[in-house]
Amino acid sequence: MLNAKVAIRYTVAGAAAALGAWWLGGWGWLLIWLAISCFAQALAYAGWGAAVFQKSNGRLPWSVRIVLAPYMICARITLHYYCRGFAPYAQVTPTVWIGRRLTDQEATEAIAKGVTAAVDMTAGFPECAPLLGLRYRNIQLLPLTVPNLDQLREAVRFVQEQSRDGIVYVHGALGYSRSVGVVAAYLLAGGLAASVEEAVDRVRAVTPQTLLDSTWMKRLHEFEAGMVGAPERHS
Repeated sequence: MLNAKVAIRYTVAGAAAALGAWWLGGWGWLLIWLAISCFAQALAYAGWGAAVFQKSNGRLPWSVRIVLAPYMICARITLHYYCRGFAPYAQVTPTVWIGRRLTDQEATEAIAKGVTAAVDMTAGFPECAPLLGLRYRNIQLLPLTVPNLDQLREAVRFVQEQSRDGIVYVHGALGYSRSVGVVAAYLLAGGLAASVEEAVDRVRAVTPQTLLDSTWMKRLHEFEAGMVGAPERHS
């Protein structure tokens, strides 16, 4: 199970919505739409994972957007609420930037500043069109989950390769955890940080909203332990 607590919460919310639909009747039956959306998220966190969203090449099928519309509307509201007052992106190194999901206008501005590749760590959001025109990699993770080591290594390799030729933009939905973990791992792998804690602190210095829980920190320590040899330290 990816996150039992979240799965239970969505199950309870779905059951409450279904009960409300039955109790209210009439237009209240529209709450079944919300119930289905909640139960889908419960299944995702119970083990189905990103497969619930069927995201492919940075896009979500319209069938998924319609069925899961109540969840996706709430997710958009959450994004705008928690990201208010923060810049959409920040520079961790000259060639690696980090942030949230961008609007088309924000992405176009970032590209004009030199962004040439993007790492999208989301499963439930379609990528904005301008970033899909770049070199693009999607590592699909649900909110409040962490990647396995293979996923983390894949993301880091992509950042390493693409940052040689331009600026890589790494983002989740909010820019609070998934993208932070990947960039911290990149700093470790490149010898830009001497420890997990230093790597996280370096990212937090430019993204003060950083939130990495104990599971994420454990995964980063596992990543550090699995690195072959000691990377050369850079300034």
